[in-house]
Amino acid sequence: MVKVLTTAGLAFGLALALSLLGTRIMIFVANRAGWIEKPKEDRWHSEPTAKMGGIAVYIALVVTILVFFGPSIISKLGFLKLGPLADEISLWMSPSVVLGLLVGMTVIFVLGLVDDFTYIKPRTKIFFQVVAAVVVIIYGVSSEFFNPIIGIPLTIFWIIAVTNAYNLIDNMDGLSSGTAVISSICIFLLSMSMGWVHTALLSAIMAGAALGFLRYNFKPARIFLGDSGALLIGFYLSVITIVGTMTQMSNLIIIMVVPILVMAVPIFDTTFVTILRVLSGRPISQGGKDHTSHRMVTLGLSERNTVLLIYLFSLVFGVFAVLYAVPAADSLMVTSLIIISLIFLILLGIFLSGVDIKGLKKGEEKDELNAERLHFASFFVGKSGRLVEIFADCLIIVVSYVLAYIVIREGSIDINEGRLIARSLPIIIFSQMISFYFFGIYRGLWMYVAFRDIAKIVQAALVGTLSSMIVLFLFTFFKGYSLSVMIVYFLLLVFFVSARLVSLKGFKEYFTHQKVKSADKRIVIFGAGDSGNAVLKEILNNDDLNMRPLGFIDDDTNKVGLKINGIKVLGTRRNLKKVLEKNSVDEVIIAVRNISEDKIVDIQKVCLDLGVSYRRATGII
Repeated sequence: MVKVLTTAGLAFGLALALSLLGTRIMIFVANRAGWIEKPKEDRWHSEPTAKMGGIAVYIALVVTILVFFGPSIISKLGFLKLGPLADEISLWMSPSVVLGLLVGMTVIFVLGLVDDFTYIKPRTKIFFQVVAAVVVIIYGVSSEFFNPIIGIPLTIFWIIAVTNAYNLIDNMDGLSSGTAVISSICIFLLSMSMGWVHTALLSAIMAGAALGFLRYNFKPARIFLGDSGALLIGFYLSVITIVGTMTQMSNLIIIMVVPILVMAVPIFDTTFVTILRVLSGRPISQGGKDHTSHRMVTLGLSERNTVLLIYLFSLVFGVFAVLYAVPAADSLMVTSLIIISLIFLILLGIFLSGVDIKGLKKGEEKDELNAERLHFASFFVGKSGRLVEIFADCLIIVVSYVLAYIVIREGSIDINEGRLIARSLPIIIFSQMISFYFFGIYRGLWMYVAFRDIAKIVQAALVGTLSSMIVLFLFTFFKGYSLSVMIVYFLLLVFFVSARLVSLKGFKEYFTHQKVKSADKRIVIFGAGDSGNAVLKEILNNDDLNMRPLGFIDDDTNKVGLKINGIKVLGTRRNLKKVLEKNSVDEVIIAVRNISEDKIVDIQKVCLDLGVSYRRATGII
């Protein structure tokens, strides 16, 4: 173990040093040679930026791989017998697999490099990606778990999907390279826990190469990856995940689920963009500002914070992948957490799909056919989006039921209980969904969720649980089932469905607060009561007002320091002058229904002395 860690550390360090040096050189060369990516309507950046950063990443990867695997490759080819070093590395990994990886990388890199200089049609790019995938398969990279008739097409599809996913996610400074660093680290941890020495070494090399480039690619980026770099990173990671799981001949979960979890963020973004572009009638290969990252920024989150948030998502699912493969971890608990996280991601996708974006090219919005398709997409996301909510609730029911058994049985479920769960789940799901329907859970608008909606969920969950128990009693006399499990199931179901309902509203409120932070007019609201809260909601929901609420002023000293909808009560009327001076306030809005003339005069005097405008709330509500 120590020897492997030392070797991986050296590989990481060499790749990092080469990438740092190579990227600095490429910035200089690109600027001198005129390899500059200029701002475009369908691209996010606003300043001319050097490109061809993929060259630095490619060199760092190839040189480091040759240093650590070169002796075994040369020995394998029969050119030279290099002794113990080559033999030892050959035990870690077949030299032919590394050679196949290098050849495939080169095909993808050259393809991306040509595309960086001149336009290549999407079908041509896919053709050469298939060629690169076939190359690594010929050299021994494929899952032997499946019959070759299934395994080879599945391997090709996986490589192409991940390759393009990392290219598509390369739409904001540091996003693709940073996600690659996190994925590589998670693959390294997973490999070490599973004993995949070869994959650990290869993932350490990618982590170093991507991190070195990220130093100059994080906002504000001094250089871009280009297709040559983004496609290369995706291809490399797709191949090493297959190389790692090739040894898991008896574990379908590790073969299929773990790689998807490691790549969850780029896969989600690609799926999200693909669905919405198909629904709106736009080519999937066409660039645009319609990715998840762009929509978050449009909602008011800063570009840096958006990238960091996506990093967090990537890290969470990467950790899940590691836990899934660790024998000591409770697989059922981890599975439940993964499903809950996926539900959260789906709900976030539903919310982001409704964001008004500016990713279409000029003139597209005038095309009648396109407008009709966009209307259809809006309909799908709106009314038919209920289907997604229903699907999410079905998953929540399953998770709640299984978690109830885990809680009651203190983390372990035997074979007999597993059979009971499998037999009763259809009854549980059917009874619960019928109850949800009759209680009108899917007839409300999530943005107006209130306490009565939570009360409905409690009632629907209770009726559904009791109905399930009655059906189970009629068919099995409730033999083998536990009342305590059903009680815990009911409580978990209420919690998760309520969380699902309020999460969409929570997304809206969070992003709304982020957006108003960039508004020009800084205002303070006098009155932290119902009227003041109503004024605040109007400001948060009306972009045309262009107001940034800094806080409340209220004569009730008990409210000072508290928050209303995330906005703090800064002080009382006595502190008004100090608050206005300290926060450079532009306007005071008086939002008190029954306010005396004396108080209004006091507020007016302070505002006039400081040159701050003021008005009554009736002017905007």
